[in-house]
Amino acid sequence: MKYLSTHLFNKGLHQRYFSSKTIIRRVFDIGSGSIKCQVATVDLKKRKVISLLYNDSRQVLFLSDLKKSSRITWTKFQEGQKAISDQLIESSQFDVHSTAGIGTEVFRKAENGASTLAKYSQYFDFPIHLVSPQEEARFGFESARCLSNVPYPRLVSWDCGAGSFQMSSWKGSHFDSQGSGTVYKTAQALQNSSSSPNPFLGNSLDEMLNILHHNLKTPPQWILNKENIFIGIGTSQSIFNQQRILGMSDTFTPEDVHKTMNELVGMSDTEIFHLEQMRFAEEIRNPHTVKMENAQYVIPKLALLLAAMRKCSIERLKFYQTNGNCTALLTDPQLWTPRLTGETFTFSARHTDFSKDGHSIVDGSCSINSAQPLNFIAEELDLKQQVPRDRSAYKDDALSAKSNFLTVNWHLEKTCNYKCKFCFAHFEQTKRNLDLHEGFHLLDAFREAGFYKVNFAGGEPLLNAYLDEYLKYSKMIGLKTSIITNATKLTQTWLDNNGPFIDQIGISCDSLDDAVNKWLGRGFGNHVEITTRAFQRVREFNKTAAIPIKIKLNTVVTSKTYMEDWNMFLESNGVTRWKAFKVLKIKGENDHIYDELAITDEQFQQFVDRHRSLKVGGLVMAPEDNDDMTESYVMVSPDGRFYQNKNSSYKFSEPILQVGVKDALDEVGFDLAKFEQEEANIRFSIDRVNEQIGATCAGAAKSPKKGGALGIATKW
Repeated sequence: MKYLSTHLFNKGLHQRYFSSKTIIRRVFDIGSGSIKCQVATVDLKKRKVISLLYNDSRQVLFLSDLKKSSRITWTKFQEGQKAISDQLIESSQFDVHSTAGIGTEVFRKAENGASTLAKYSQYFDFPIHLVSPQEEARFGFESARCLSNVPYPRLVSWDCGAGSFQMSSWKGSHFDSQGSGTVYKTAQALQNSSSSPNPFLGNSLDEMLNILHHNLKTPPQWILNKENIFIGIGTSQSIFNQQRILGMSDTFTPEDVHKTMNELVGMSDTEIFHLEQMRFAEEIRNPHTVKMENAQYVIPKLALLLAAMRKCSIERLKFYQTNGNCTALLTDPQLWTPRLTGETFTFSARHTDFSKDGHSIVDGSCSINSAQPLNFIAEELDLKQQVPRDRSAYKDDALSAKSNFLTVNWHLEKTCNYKCKFCFAHFEQTKRNLDLHEGFHLLDAFREAGFYKVNFAGGEPLLNAYLDEYLKYSKMIGLKTSIITNATKLTQTWLDNNGPFIDQIGISCDSLDDAVNKWLGRGFGNHVEITTRAFQRVREFNKTAAIPIKIKLNTVVTSKTYMEDWNMFLESNGVTRWKAFKVLKIKGENDHIYDELAITDEQFQQFVDRHRSLKVGGLVMAPEDNDDMTESYVMVSPDGRFYQNKNSSYKFSEPILQVGVKDALDEVGFDLAKFEQEEANIRFSIDRVNEQIGATCAGAAKSPKKGGALGIATKW
C-alpha cells in the first residue's frame, strides 16, 4: 500500500503535490485609457514576482468613444489591436508560458464592451475576462500583497483614482467617492477659480481639509484597527507618488504629508513645478514625468491623502508604484488556479464582426465557462485541459491527466448542537479549537503545502466563532472552500454574507422520517424541514450569485434507513452531489451503539442500487463503504493535528503548526493510491453525466421528456 508519507516524499512524488515552481507569465490590463502589459517570472508557491522582464503601457482612449456614444468604435478597436500586437511582439523574446488579460470599467459601460474583449481574445488566442468592481478591489489587495511582505490579516491596500478611492483587506472593501479629480473641483470652488486653485494660503488649506473630513465616509471598524499595515498602490500620477516625490520617501506619516503641504503654501504653479523638478532629480527610483500642467493638482492630491489618513487613523503608509492591475494579475490565485472539471474557455458571440460602415462592433456576448470567474489557465499542475494560447509565444506543453487536487478536511469545531448516535467526530480528547491567528497560519500551511481545497466540518462548523473569517481568508489565498453542516444555523443573513466565499455547501440528513432522525440524534423532530429550507435558501442565493454554490447532501446509511427511497427528495431539492456513507465503527466514538446501527455490504448495495436510475441532470452519487473511508481522507482535528482511521480507531499526529505539514502527515499516513483511483472514478462519472446531459439536450427538440443521469463515483 502506498501512503502519502515517507514513500511520497522520498520517491519524488512530493514534486507533484507540494513543490515550488517558477514560470514566466504575461498579462494584459485593458483599461479605459491605456493597455498595460507585463511579463514576469513568478514563484507559484510563494505567489511572488521574482523578476519583471517586460513592462509597457500604451495610451488607447477607449473612454473617449463613450463621451460621444455608448459604443466602442472600429477605429478605437484597431488602435487597441495594434497596441496589443506591438506588446506581444516586443515581449516574444521571453519564454512566456501563459498569457491572460482583463478588461475593466469602460468595457462594463460600453454596449459592445464584452464583444470587443471577445474579439481581441479570438484574434490573439488568449483569454480576456471582463472583471467586476469587486474583482478590481481584490486585485488591489493582491497587488499590495505581492509587492509587500505584510501578512494577510494585517494588510490593507489603498488605491486612489481621479473619481474615487478604495481600501481593501481580507475582511472587505471600503469605497469612497472622493478622488483626486473631485477634490480638485472642491479646491477650485474654495479658491473661486475656474482654472488652477494655486496659490493657497494656510487658512485655505485648513478649510479644505475640514471640508474633506466632513465629506469623507465614516470608515468601517476594521480599518481603524491599530494592527493594520497600510500599503498604497498606484501609478506615477497617484496621490501617493505625489507625496513620494515631494517628500522624498515612499514611506510617510500624516505629519510628513502636512509638512509637504505647508511647504507649498503661497506657491504658484510655476514654483510648485520647479520644486517638483528639483526633488525628482534627486529621487529617480520610479519613472515619473514632471509636467507644468500637473502643478495645479498637487495640493488637492495631498489634501485628499492627508484627510483620508486622518479620517481612517492611518499612522504610516508605504507606497508601491504599479502598472494598472498587472502585478495582481501575475500572481492572483483565482486567475491561474486550475479547475477540477477541466473546463475550457469559450467565447460565444452572436456577432463579433464589425459593421460594414466601420463605425462600431455589432452586439455580441462573451461567456467564460469556468468554476470561478477568474480561473483562466491550468499551467501549474498536472491537469489535462485545453486552453487558448498566444500564437506568437506559447509553448504547447503537454499536461498530464494525473490528479493534483488534494482536499483537506478541517474539523475546526469540536462542539455540536446535535447528538448523533453514529457520530465518529466527537473529539472528546481534544481540549480546544484553534484561535483565529492559529487558524490563519494553518490555512497558510495548507496552501503552501499544495492543497487545493479546504472542507470545513465539525462538530458543527457554524458554531465556530471564526468560520466567517476562515472562509474569506481561504478564498483570498486561493483555496476552494466547502462546508458540511446540519444547517440549523444556516440563516439567510449568514448565507448572504458568506455565500460569495463558498464553492460548495453540504447538508447532513440521514432519514426522510423525522422520527428516525430524532432517534438517531439528528435533531429534535424537524430536521427534514430544516434541510429542505436550507437547500431552498442556497437555490435562492444562486439565482443572483456570480458563482453559484454547489449543493451537496451527506447521508449515513444505517439499519434504520437502508430501505428508504431518496429519489424524489433529491430531485425536488436540486442536489447535485450526494455522498452516502455506510455507517462506520470507530472505537471510542460510536462502538457502544454500532451493532444496533450496522448493516451488511449487501444491504448497503441495495440502497445504492435503488438510486441508480435517478433522473436528475448532473447529479453525482458517491457511495462509500467502510473500506472507502479508511485512510483515504486528509483530516485535521479542531486543535490542528492530522488524524486517520486505522483499524477502526483514530491515530493523531503532532500539531501541524509545530512540526509542519510533511512531518505531521508522515505520522498518520495517507493512502495516495486509493485517493487517486477514486479521483479517476469521479472524473469518469462526471464525464458520463455530461455526455448523457448533452445527449438529452440534443434530443430535446424531439422529446419533451425530462432527461438526466445519476453518476456513481466514490470521491470528489
